[in-house]
Amino acid sequence: MQHRLSHLRLAMAHRRCAPLFSWFPACLFGLTLAACGGGGGGGADISGADGGAAGAGGAGGTTSAGTFIAAAGPLCAKRAANNHCVQPTSSSTTPFALMKAITDPNGQVIDFDSMGSTMNYAVTFKGTPPGPEYTYTSYGMARRNIQAGRNTFTVDDRYYGNARAFPAAGEIKYRHARDDATVTFNVGRQKDQNDENLSSLTLSEDQASGGGGRAWSSALRLLTDQTDAPPTPTITYVGRVLPSAGSAALLDEHTRDFLITGVTYEAVLNTVTGTLTGVSIDYTESKSQRHTRLELPELRFQNSQLDSASRQQRIHARMEGPGQDDRGDEPQPDTARTRHEFTTDGLEGEITGRQAEIIELVGGGPKGILHVALVRKDLTEDDFVIDIPRPKP
Repeated sequence: MQHRLSHLRLAMAHRRCAPLFSWFPACLFGLTLAACGGGGGGGADISGADGGAAGAGGAGGTTSAGTFIAAAGPLCAKRAANNHCVQPTSSSTTPFALMKAITDPNGQVIDFDSMGSTMNYAVTFKGTPPGPEYTYTSYGMARRNIQAGRNTFTVDDRYYGNARAFPAAGEIKYRHARDDATVTFNVGRQKDQNDENLSSLTLSEDQASGGGGRAWSSALRLLTDQTDAPPTPTITYVGRVLPSAGSAALLDEHTRDFLITGVTYEAVLNTVTGTLTGVSIDYTESKSQRHTRLELPELRFQNSQLDSASRQQRIHARMEGPGQDDRGDEPQPDTARTRHEFTTDGLEGEITGRQAEIIELVGGGPKGILHVALVRKDLTEDDFVIDIPRPKP
């Protein structure tokens, strides 16, 4: 039976590079899911991805309690020492209900610990009249503490208020009182603000200064808990590996020194052991002619997050091909070519959503960042093209 998320597409965002900040946080880390045109709420009464009946995991099922985190209970039923609500899990609430709770001026404050990627950038002004030109100076990854609620955000003790909604863009911007720093919270357009269509809550922090700044891209995720865990011993996923690197400086009149590639592949999560199969990628995209080479090892999840050994994995990625062309989404015959390679400082990863709907990985190093977005195969469209199928047993 096709789930109501069957229309969800993992389509990579092919966007122009100037200005990159307008799309990077929402569509690259938001993950090719709701933020980039997909949608869907939490799933209930679904079939197991690899066979087996639907139902809750945990007691009586085959799921290992160590793979998935303990349920946090209903939203704001439990409080931390600071009287904030503890971070909710997948059975606590839905992304839509969570968004409504966070943006309620009279609501509660909720604590989150969120993984994300970082980009340091420089800004110069060129042309007549002068316009901003962004270049990226370095990349990275970081976990940050977030307090979200009462229509405000605090990120690592930096408070953001003065909320201003942009309904056409589906976002709310919050400003820091003492400088130009902002938090952008992607809440979806009005038509998507419901349990059916709002499947993720991405956000970004931009610590801007006169000559540049630092952007952090993240999301408020609901870790899959033991109450919501699938009962099947294995689940098949499909999704994209998205490495990106480059300064975005002009190589010629039309081309920027920036590469983002997207290779689709198939992976299997063992819910008993928590292991996720890896993939070896040596692939050239047919349309863009951009080449990607990297290897993701087998990883292990514990309490719905990568375990310590998996977080220490350093992924090396190589990319080459036409750079980003300002004239359109796809390269032109005269688009200049470039190449980049980078190594991540480590990895972060989480299993999120009802019945382990989504797996996300992020890694970053000074020269580039790596994102992986996987969704359960039974929730995707039948015509989803897989570049690298999983090897046959």
